[in-house]
Amino acid sequence: MKRLKCILISTLLGLTFTASPVEAGKPRVQGTCSNPWFDAAAAYAGWPEEEISKVGEIAFRESRCRETARNRCCSGLMQIHRAWLRQLGLKRSDLYDGQTNLAAAYYVWSVSGWNAWKL
Repeated sequence: MKRLKCILISTLLGLTFTASPVEAGKPRVQGTCSNPWFDAAAAYAGWPEEEISKVGEIAFRESRCRETARNRCCSGLMQIHRAWLRQLGLKRSDLYDGQTNLAAAYYVWSVSGWNAWKL
């Protein structure tokens, strides 16, 4: 069911947004990835409105708004740890799509809160 939810969210986001949420517009403020497309993509991925500004800040801190950011253990915009891949039903390469990454990050946050990003 979790895999289906993540696939459904990423599919719906792909139909809704023609451009990447990060590449569609420049951030409004330095230190955050927030822009109208990013905020809309985060909201559509399920993020509560009151958390979206924090999502933008974390995405900036983790990846500097680069959807293809990676290191040995984490991938994408929100730097999702590889330990979540099986539970999400995704491959590492799936996390390089910003919309999928935001949906995956929302799932991670819903399970573990902001602790996944060690604030």
